[in-house]
Amino acid sequence: KSHILIAWIIGDIKNPFDLFTNYLLSSFLLENSACPLRRAIETTKIGSNPSPLCGLDDSGLEMVFICGIEGAKDNEAEQFEELVIQTLNKIINDDIDLDFLSSLLDQLELQQREVGGSSYPYGLQLMLSSLPTALHRGDADAVLNIDPILSELRIKIKDPEFIKSRIKNLLLDNSHRVTLTMSPDKAMSKNMIIEEKNKLKLLQKHLSENEKKQIIKNANELLNRQNTTDNPEILPKIETNDIPKKIETKINKLRSNDSPAQLSFYDQKTNGLFYQDIIAPINTLNEMDFPLLKIHNMILTEIGVEDKSYLETQNLQTKFCGGIKAFTNFFTLPVEQNKIYANFVLSTKGLNRYIKDVNEILHKTFRNVNFNEYSRIHELIKQAKNRSEQKITGNGHALAMNIASQNLSPLSKLQHNNTGVMGIKNLFEIEKSLQDESALKDTCQKINELHEAIKNSSPSVLLVAEESIFHKSKSMVNEIWGSNELEPNETILIKNSKDAINEIWLCNSQINFCAKSYKTVTLKHEDAPALTVLGEFLRNGYLHTAIREKGGAYGGGSTQDNTIGGFKFYSYRDPRLIETLDDFDSSILWLLNSNHDRRLIDEAIISVIASLDKPNSPSQTAKMHYYKKIKGISTEDESKFRECILDIGQTDLKRVAEKYLIPQNANIGVISNKNEKRAHELLIEEKNANIFEL
Repeated sequence: KSHILIAWIIGDIKNPFDLFTNYLLSSFLLENSACPLRRAIETTKIGSNPSPLCGLDDSGLEMVFICGIEGAKDNEAEQFEELVIQTLNKIINDDIDLDFLSSLLDQLELQQREVGGSSYPYGLQLMLSSLPTALHRGDADAVLNIDPILSELRIKIKDPEFIKSRIKNLLLDNSHRVTLTMSPDKAMSKNMIIEEKNKLKLLQKHLSENEKKQIIKNANELLNRQNTTDNPEILPKIETNDIPKKIETKINKLRSNDSPAQLSFYDQKTNGLFYQDIIAPINTLNEMDFPLLKIHNMILTEIGVEDKSYLETQNLQTKFCGGIKAFTNFFTLPVEQNKIYANFVLSTKGLNRYIKDVNEILHKTFRNVNFNEYSRIHELIKQAKNRSEQKITGNGHALAMNIASQNLSPLSKLQHNNTGVMGIKNLFEIEKSLQDESALKDTCQKINELHEAIKNSSPSVLLVAEESIFHKSKSMVNEIWGSNELEPNETILIKNSKDAINEIWLCNSQINFCAKSYKTVTLKHEDAPALTVLGEFLRNGYLHTAIREKGGAYGGGSTQDNTIGGFKFYSYRDPRLIETLDDFDSSILWLLNSNHDRRLIDEAIISVIASLDKPNSPSQTAKMHYYKKIKGISTEDESKFRECILDIGQTDLKRVAEKYLIPQNANIGVISNKNEKRAHELLIEEKNANIFEL
């Protein structure tokens, strides 16, 4: 299938008012399914779903507005152009919804107010957000303080011609436009290999003896350089004695005698925003439900509620909150790995002034969602299928680790079947079956029955906000959610085999993703700290050089997963296969048969501590505290784990490696392509591997 894009240059980023006006324009056209241009792209018979590149690109001096579609035919570019131009013309000829524009400005305010920091430090996020404007000598301060711009825009949008003139001048009458079509070539990979071989043969044919000797010399010098240990003393560094033994994290959880039983309120500095989760225990679920549960979570907030269509519902969400996400939180307790629990979660955020409106939407979504918009649901499932297919090569190392780890515990089996390659395969099969209208209606009915079972439980409410709205929150929770006592979770049974796993999954990928796994322990076990440091130690000390520098993969490493009790090796975008699996084994031998510099162990410890002490946003800090408590992990457990990390030595690393990383206990997971036939045959022969196809 082809990918069609239309893009316009719409001005430079130096003027903050123009920048945020263009943000508003992009949101008005593409923010969600209720927006006119996105709706046109989603409902056309051209292609399958909107391009992930849709929106405003503000990374350079000149802003670029992009709209596009995937899954099209290469001769449909002209039709797609006509669709886009007709849609834009219709917009400027129709009335503009002032309330909707005002809601989009609220979204910009929400984004401005939000204190991030969960992915990387908030200060760095602010710097990077203003960097493009600063680089081109624009007003970087104004990009950070947008209140004056928002105030001006709220006045401007009252004129219905304001946004229409932007569409006309920047898009319809703008000749700085390009249409790009990317079309697939099934023979491309094969032709590239042939072309490269021919080039090499031609080069070799014309090489002199001296040139050949020079190539060999260069290769040997490269190998020597790769085997040379760098001098760490030339760089500033942190020592383990620089790390404090304890880290204090203050969590202020508010409670009063008249608080509803199910309300958990965390007082955090959230800058005028609230973050809310509705958590409902799932007590009736079997393995047959997992594929449908995944679809249920994906479509729940994208369809209509009560008597409103999905378009009206999308508008309501945009008006009052920063969108709603639905997901299922599967977990085990550290001391009960064979028992799985599940909570269904509706999660959102919004400005404090809209907290009651948001909760009314959440309640209606939870209680009165409609699963009878069949064409909409089918479209959403098709979009999810296409996204899943594209994510395979972007997330292949994680999927390969899921394959290799699937039999380590019931939870790892669930992960493989739900979010791993088996979950993707199940989604493909369901989407294919929905071509039949009766099958589509039957699937929607089953999803509805699943939701009925979920909503029969009494949900709890998690709120993270500033103390100023605590009392308002209490009354709001009582009024909308009632004051039912929480129901305890029942366990979900997952059957997982104890047999070794050796699986190869074939897909549309030019490169490989390799993984090995071993059964280990979970967080509270005394060996968990040493295994966690071991993952960093092997990655830094051996695997990075062997797999990336010498092997040519984009990345590789090892990690201890304390959630499922497994130790995993992995490679990312790897041109090799069997050689990488051998490198995993070689790293263990290197550990056991060598005496290692204390500096390398300290580096691994510091790397682990850095991940443990990573700063989070105020909202994420509170949420992590709440969910860890549900999972049976206390602050004391984490402090003890952290203290043990700091005391790990070489003897500990070798002891746990000998104890758990036993060759005959290894499991193998590989994502590859059909062209690696010889390597697949060797794995089948040596490891009794099974081949599956996505």
